[in-house]
Amino acid sequence: GRLMAQCAAEEFSGEFDEITWVPVSRKRLKKRGFDQSKMLAASVCVDWHVKPLETLKKTVDNPAQSGIDSPEQRRANVLGAFGVVPGKEALVRSRRVLVVDDVLTTGSTLSECARVLREAGAREVYGAVFPRTFAKRPGDKTGKRV
Repeated sequence: GRLMAQCAAEEFSGEFDEITWVPVSRKRLKKRGFDQSKMLAASVCVDWHVKPLETLKKTVDNPAQSGIDSPEQRRANVLGAFGVVPGKEALVRSRRVLVVDDVLTTGSTLSECARVLREAGAREVYGAVFPRTFAKRPGDKTGKRV
C-alpha cells in the first residue's frame, strides 16, 4: 500500500479529492472473508491520513474476470456490474476520484467503474492498481509474460 500511495502521489500529484475501491460482490466477500481492493485502498490512505470512501457497489455477482481471457468478453462481463452506493452520489459529484483495484489485466473493470462514477457526476476518475498483468504473446511456449 505504501508503494502504491507513493506512486499515485507522484503520478497524479494529489489531483484527486476522494479515494474509493473496486468492490467485490457480497457472495465473493462472504466466501473470501475480505475485500482485497478495500484493504489495499485503506493501506494507500494511511500515509495521507484519510479514509477511503465506499462509493461503489457490486450490483451483479458476475463470474471472476480471472477466468476470462478475451478482452471483449471481459468488458461484457463487467458491463452494468457496478453502481454508485445509494445516497453517496454527492461524494463523487464534481470531484476527482481515485479508484484502487488489486490488479489490472485489460482495464475492463476499472473502465466500467470510471464510467459509473462519471455518470454519477465525477469530474475526473483516476485508477491505481498494483500489479499490472500482461498477456502472453501468441505462440509463446515459455509461459513468460510480456
